[in-house]
Amino acid sequence: MRTIALVANTSWNFFKFRQELIESLVVLGNEIVLISPEDHYISQLETQCKYVRWNRLDPDNKQFWGDWLALRQLRTILNDLKPDVVFTFTIKPNIFTGLSLKHLNTKFVPTVTGLGSSFTEKSRLSWIHKWLYKRALSSANEVFFHNSSDHELFKDLGLIDKQASRVIPGSGMNASKVDFKPNPRGKEFVFLFASRILEEKGILEFLEAAENVKCQMDRVKFEVVGAISKRTRKSTRDILSKAAKNNIVTYHGGVDDALPVMEKCDCIVLPSYREGLSRTLLETMAMGRPIIASDVPGCSELVTENGLLTPPKNSAELSKAMITMTLKNHEELYQMASVGRQIVIKKYSVDKVVNFYLSLIQDESPEPYLLQVADPIKG
Repeated sequence: MRTIALVANTSWNFFKFRQELIESLVVLGNEIVLISPEDHYISQLETQCKYVRWNRLDPDNKQFWGDWLALRQLRTILNDLKPDVVFTFTIKPNIFTGLSLKHLNTKFVPTVTGLGSSFTEKSRLSWIHKWLYKRALSSANEVFFHNSSDHELFKDLGLIDKQASRVIPGSGMNASKVDFKPNPRGKEFVFLFASRILEEKGILEFLEAAENVKCQMDRVKFEVVGAISKRTRKSTRDILSKAAKNNIVTYHGGVDDALPVMEKCDCIVLPSYREGLSRTLLETMAMGRPIIASDVPGCSELVTENGLLTPPKNSAELSKAMITMTLKNHEELYQMASVGRQIVIKKYSVDKVVNFYLSLIQDESPEPYLLQVADPIKG
């Protein structure tokens, strides 16, 4: 029996993105160990896995001492566990695991799910992140990326071996868990921003565009769902609070499951500055909603005839796209919905993603992991 460890910055990450992978690894007879900081999601995963608490890790911490303690704790965990394989997800788990496995005979497969704002900035912190990533990934047997732009950037910067990396279709989406419910359109056309309340997710552009559109049109509504984090600037919190107070938007706060809110909306908007591969957009497409997203890595790959792309950091163009969307008739919106769900099923189904991971641990060609997904149009 192999011992396979999965490391992430939250147990929510396992619950939200890795359930099918975990289930397939358990079915194959492996002992699965989940390593992350503790939160309430872990109780829903412990029935089929062992769980080790990595409570020294703070994903939002930028202080050296806190990260050093987290690295030391993870190194101790992995030295005691001695797993045969480690799959890691998100920035700090990727880096800290790679640095911890230098002297262990363990197969290490990190997944770059996105770069993070500090990586793309020109700063001392960005330089340190790149240097640490290069050292950490030198321990990797293979590196997975969620989009080709991040993959090419890592190659251009010399952070990875070109022969030991590939792009996979994000974390994948099980479309059978999301009913196809297009065109809820009622008296108002409802736009939804569904993401963490962070500047790099485009929340400020969404709020400004919402105000612009409301000045030009009647019967439009704007909603926001997403948690405020320690990284959210006070100025951004204040702008959101003011917009809600002035009835520009309705703010629902953070929720465990955004799908019920999505069902009541006509279009999902993600004006992000950069993504790994947006799970929010995949869920939206599977449900049958047109999307408006920034023309940036991690979003642009998902948009063809199922939505509209706008330049990042441009609320004026975002306003125009929103108005364009409201003018589309029922048949046009239904066609966009149908195309979006077909894209999810054909290109981003979770079984494709799971099979990438299984291919790295099987001594022989594994039986493919397959999902039974309903017809893209009928649901």
